[in-house]
Amino acid sequence: MGVQGGVIGGSGVNNIGLLVRVWGRVAEQESVTPPQTPTWFRVDDGSHYTVKVILPAGVAVPGLGACVQVTGNNSCEKLGEELHRLLRLRSQEDIKPLLAAP
Repeated sequence: MGVQGGVIGGSGVNNIGLLVRVWGRVAEQESVTPPQTPTWFRVDDGSHYTVKVILPAGVAVPGLGACVQVTGNNSCEKLGEELHRLLRLRSQEDIKPLLAAP
């Protein structure tokens, strides 16, 4: 029986595909040229690894440094040979501001 690999730095049971909630600061957002809008941002949840948050069309990105709570479908993406954390949101209501950007 083979062992399924997990995300880099992960531990515990596999929760891919489950609805999860993450808290942290917005550490990065996709760089685009207006009038385009970003399709993703990253949350630093304090685990030494960021969580990439994928946005559906029409969802606004919180400001850099803002403290947020995000809820979405837990997934992952392969970058090189590593699996990285990924969260797919459903709507604007999946982003709750906790503190404004500094």
